[in-house]
Amino acid sequence: MADGNRFSPRLILAALVAGVLAGAVAVYVSESGSGNNAPAQVAVGDSKDDAACAAKADRARTVAAAATGQVAALLPADPPQSLKGLAFNNPDGKPMTLADHAGKTVLLNLW
Repeated sequence: MADGNRFSPRLILAALVAGVLAGAVAVYVSESGSGNNAPAQVAVGDSKDDAACAAKADRARTVAAAATGQVAALLPADPPQSLKGLAFNNPDGKPMTLADHAGKTVLLNLW
């Protein structure tokens, strides 16, 4: 019998692990449309909120210019947009918006 044609279990396991890792890296790298690279979306809000955000555009540009290191990847929206109309469900499943939290201190994590 020819032993040269048989693959050892170690070789098969190594090839399997390499294939899984390559697949995971390919999925991770090919993910697009997330973060600041996502296509621009229209914010829902009234013109007063949009005007207030536009008035802060200079401040946003100053902050963006000062961002260095890993923080530099987090860019402010250009043009600034109001998030008062951002809708989500509360823990009970009831629909709500950020405007429902007006006047409260809120930690909002946008991923």
